[in-house]
Amino acid sequence: MKITDIRVEVAEVPTGYGRGSPPNFSLGGLSIDTNDGVTGNAFISFPGIGPVQTGGRILALRRPRLLGRKL
Repeated sequence: MKITDIRVEVAEVPTGYGRGSPPNFSLGGLSIDTNDGVTGNAFISFPGIGPVQTGGRILALRRPRLLGRKL
């Protein structure tokens, strides 16, 4: 089984909290596909640098190294 694709999707989710709170927060999803048709999924969220920056780093730094790799 080999990794065929790595994707990151980020959504802005409304918080629903009152005045003084941010109206939205970012929530990211990581998907890793294989040539056997299996897809693994994980959430990317806070704490840390956030899903936008984390997802960007995954795609820029890890994706090129992992595509085609055997599991």
